[in-house]
Amino acid sequence: MINQLYLTKAANIRRDYIEITTNIKKYEVIAQELAETISIRMKDLESLLENINSNKISNIDTAKSELEAIMINTEIDMNKVDTQIDQLVAKMDTLAQDEKTLYRDIKQTYPEKSDDDLRQEVQDYLKEENIS
Repeated sequence: MINQLYLTKAANIRRDYIEITTNIKKYEVIAQELAETISIRMKDLESLLENINSNKISNIDTAKSELEAIMINTEIDMNKVDTQIDQLVAKMDTLAQDEKTLYRDIKQTYPEKSDDDLRQEVQDYLKEENIS
């Protein structure tokens, strides 16, 4: 039987994995919203171009200000998504490292057990904890 400490660590890693998986779905929604926002910004740019071409905006400073506002808003939206993606990647990297460390520790403690036996024991524990 694998030590309870290792099983608890495995359960925590599994919970973190489930949380990340749930968050990925949220990030998909955020990315979809960004795509929609960019589409709106493109329409804003097209409208600005039409206004310039039809001389509704003849002052270059006004055109420049409107263009800068569109660009800044787009950059702000993209930075929000980048930050969230960076956080997700960091969590995934940490989780992968934790999993490798746990595997190494278990394997060092139980060198006589096969990977399949270790995996089965951990999976059985996760089922008991209702987090499989």
